[in-house]
Amino acid sequence: MNINRMKTRIKIERAAALDDGGVAVELLLSDGAHSEKKCFVVLQEVWQDIDLRQGREITPDEYHALEAAASIFMAVKKGLVLLSYGPNSKRELVRKLVARGIEAGTAACAAEYICSRGYINERADAEATAEAGLRKGYGSRRIIAMLHEKGFSDEAIAGVKELLGEVDFNRRCAEMIKKKYGSSVPTEKKVLERIVAAMQRYGYTYSEIREGLRLLSRLHISE
Repeated sequence: MNINRMKTRIKIERAAALDDGGVAVELLLSDGAHSEKKCFVVLQEVWQDIDLRQGREITPDEYHALEAAASIFMAVKKGLVLLSYGPNSKRELVRKLVARGIEAGTAACAAEYICSRGYINERADAEATAEAGLRKGYGSRRIIAMLHEKGFSDEAIAGVKELLGEVDFNRRCAEMIKKKYGSSVPTEKKVLERIVAAMQRYGYTYSEIREGLRLLSRLHISE
């Protein structure tokens, strides 16, 4: 039914709060000859803000506002499902929602709501992502690149950089080289070049790799 037609009347027949934070709004659309029922589920906060009441007639603009609010509610639900699989930054969550067919503005509103409810803690999630990178043996460069790729805020990334400043990446690089190539430091130029290239892909700087090789060499001699 075309709700923008002059004779179409839209009435809120029922509004009921749900356990998941939504409000189910049942509407009756009628143009005199035909009638149709619609049901939208919107966030309770949104329902309170738009200040509509059960039993009253609403305008087409108010109908469209309810329709948009229902889209945001569905996006919030999808966003929470995505968060159940692992941490996401606000920006990354928006990207994933859009990739699943949700309009960009709706996805942004949903992500903003999710953040406001405390479901996303970018500082803690960025630290968890960095810790996962450390467990994989990554250097600071690759970890910071991961955080940028995932859309974490500059503030969250700055906090991680501060924590990474306390990590001995020289020793970690030595441990990675030993794990992959053994405790004996090779002298062949091509082999050394492969080691350097591999460690750079892991996110270690050239100076960290050089120091890692030196530490490994000293360890080998002491053994």
